[in-house]
This record gives sequence, C-alpha cells and structure tokens, in this order.
Amino acid sequence: QWDVAPLLAHRVHVQGRVTLQWPGSSICLRDAPQGICAQTDLVTPLRDGELVDVAGFASAKGSVTVLTDAVYKSAGSGVAAPVRATPVTADQALMSKYASQRIQIDGQLLSRDLASADTTLLLSSGSFIFKAILPQGLGGPQTTGWKNGSVLRITGICSVELDEQRSVMGVGTAVPKTFWVLMRSPADVVVLQEPSWWTPVHAALLLTLTLAVTLAVLAWVMVLRRRIRESEERFRHMAQHDHLTGLATRLVLQDRLRIALEAAKRRRTGLALLV
Repeated sequence: QWDVAPLLAHRVHVQGRVTLQWPGSSICLRDAPQGICAQTDLVTPLRDGELVDVAGFASAKGSVTVLTDAVYKSAGSGVAAPVRATPVTADQALMSKYASQRIQIDGQLLSRDLASADTTLLLSSGSFIFKAILPQGLGGPQTTGWKNGSVLRITGICSVELDEQRSVMGVGTAVPKTFWVLMRSPADVVVLQEPSWWTPVHAALLLTLTLAVTLAVLAWVMVLRRRIRESEERFRHMAQHDHLTGLATRLVLQDRLRIALEAAKRRRTGLALLV
C-alpha cells in the first residue's frame, strides 16, 4: 500500500513481477496487492512474470504512484510466474484500485488514432471510449488485421487519467476522467467477434450502387423506346412507299381517296381525281 507523500524526492526500492515492459520507456510490476509503473531508459529484456528489483524516485501522478528515473535488475529467481489479468468493465477500470494493474476488458473497435506513431486503438465499452496502445516497436503485421466494428478482448495495464478541473473543485478528491490500456504485444488483443458486413459505409455503397443501376436501366429503356419509334417510322415508310422510286404506293392512294370521299360527303361538295 503506497503513501507517496513521505517518499517524494526519495529513491525507493520495489520488488515485484513484471506485468509490462516497453524497452527504453517504462516497466510495470505487480507489487502485491497493487501494481506500480516506472519510467526507465533501460532496454534489457525481461520475461513476463519475472521477479525484478526496481529503484527509482517516487512521484504522484494524480492519485497513482509512479517511479521516475528508474533502474531495474532481475531478482535472481529463474521462475517466471505471469500475473493474471483481472476482467473488468469500463466503470470498474476507472476505479483507482485498478491503476497500474493488469486488466482484461472487452470493447468494440471504433477506429485508429492515425496521428500517433504507435498502434493506438479507439474502443467503446458501454458509454465509455478508451484507448489501447501498443508501441510501434512491439507491433507486427497482425495489427493491421483488426477491423473497425470488431469486438476485441484487450489485456494490458490500466492507466487512469484524472479530470483536473473537477478534482480541484472537489477539494482534492481525485475524479477519474478516462483510462487507457497499455499492451505488451499483438497477442494481448483477441478478436471475439468479426464486424457485421452491414455497416453504414456498406449500406451507403449499396444504396449508391442501386441508384446507379436504376438510372442506367431507365436510360436504357429510354434508348430502346426511341429505337422502337424510329423502327416503326421506318417500317411504316417502307410499307407506304416504293422501295425503288420512293413514290407513294397504291395503299397510300386508296387511303387518301377514302379520306377525301368521306370529307366530300360530309361537306356535300364535289370531288375530282386527275390521273
């Protein structure tokens, strides 16, 4: 149990089992019953669950204790006992007791933070949105296979960010704002459910394709109707005119005479035919 106030500006020693290592950046330990993370420039590789000694300066990051300018070395035990991850919900992850602890949380992948050089996933769990971060040097080709909309199970170290404004208004009470998960490798991500094909993007593409096909069919129908009218006119002209001379045939003469006779009868006028 850590009370950082008396330890500020003092170098302290911690022994625990490795829960996360980002070489040249940070290392996290499980110092029962809590976890603690340390900032370090060392790159000596450690095994997950290996017992190590860490020395650094105690510092307070909100309500969480961290070590700065830390160094570490193996405690000499050849047995590595990996620390189990605690399954939590997003509400539970915001509790201070899970800070710097290895947790396991499910969430739906929304997108990636493309502005970050590290592999940074944005996930939603309930009403919360959180990040899962994997350093660029610890990633791999499998990180590109995680599709938006997938349900993922993330294992890593919980890091809580405090709402400074609300904490000040709360007279020193630490108010958590959000959290993120620090991962060790792509193996810390398990795909529980592939995304449904029916996404808003696919729905928009299908609607656009349907509209395009409908417009193409309508345009083709208009072309066919115009061709049919042209064909009817051409066949009508061929039936009423001589193919060689282009003059009207007997059928046209008989039709015109019939129309003229009916008109003369209605008007009671004469009719003359000049041959």
